[in-house]
Amino acid sequence: MMRRGGSSGGKCVLCQTFTRLAKWLRETTRKVGRFILSRVSAPGKKGAPRLAALQRTRRESGGTGASIRAYTLHLAADKTTVFARTIDHFISCTKESKEVRPQVVMRNMRQFMTGMKNYLVTHGEREFERHVEKERNKLKANEFLNLDAILEGVMHKLVVRPLREHLYRLFVDEYTESGAIQLLADNIRYARTKTPKDIGIRPSVIPPNEEAMEEICSYLQKLQEVDSPLEKLENLLTSIASIFNYVKVSNNPKTGMLLGADDFLPLFVWVLVQSGMVGAEIEADYMWGLLHPSLLSGEGGYYLTTLSSAVHVLKNFR
Repeated sequence: MMRRGGSSGGKCVLCQTFTRLAKWLRETTRKVGRFILSRVSAPGKKGAPRLAALQRTRRESGGTGASIRAYTLHLAADKTTVFARTIDHFISCTKESKEVRPQVVMRNMRQFMTGMKNYLVTHGEREFERHVEKERNKLKANEFLNLDAILEGVMHKLVVRPLREHLYRLFVDEYTESGAIQLLADNIRYARTKTPKDIGIRPSVIPPNEEAMEEICSYLQKLQEVDSPLEKLENLLTSIASIFNYVKVSNNPKTGMLLGADDFLPLFVWVLVQSGMVGAEIEADYMWGLLHPSLLSGEGGYYLTTLSSAVHVLKNFR
């Protein structure tokens, strides 16, 4: 798949090229990475409030909101309800549509999920309102019911999961036709032949070792396997937290080194190269298109920008 091997320009030309590349990487990081990292003091330890709420509602099978989730899924399974028929109709129409642009399909999915949540909250159906009131009565004085977060997780199961394969097919078709997938794959292969310094990592920053990379790559692999855009984002944040933790411990065991804005983006580019994540651009766009907009203004948005920025750097690496 490699189209370029050795160059006849000589070592001097290569050195000049990599010097310019390293300079460009640092300039890119100052513009993008500083924006991302300057606002986040403890990566991975605490997400944005809405992200934390969504994580709780997804993980707690018997806690707050369990009755609402179960009844909403029951409504979707009962094909005599307006809720179920509307969802089934949307999924069928989306699959049968001649629309081939994944961005448009995701926009429609996002709008539909928001609309169906509003339908349940505003109008309810059958016993929905009773289950909501039942959950509210269980709350303590200092607790509140995040109904929107609960329903968001349910919508991922009912809408995103059935359309995931269709959406990925559209992404692959579009990015294959444009050459984006091949470009990223070729440049990842090319970047693997380079040293961390060539990619823009300062000598004082020690990249993750093989053991740490196995852990980081396991989260990136999970990111690509799950359906929910929220679960994808969670795995992205966890992989980034693992990078920060490794660098903090390995580079200065006594005081712990904190990565600055000028250092993290090249390091994350290096991680993507080592992981061979050729679908990184698709995964980033998938999350951008399907996550609730409120998630994109906090920690999740900062690190999703990191992923997109790393993809941009790799696509322009040569």
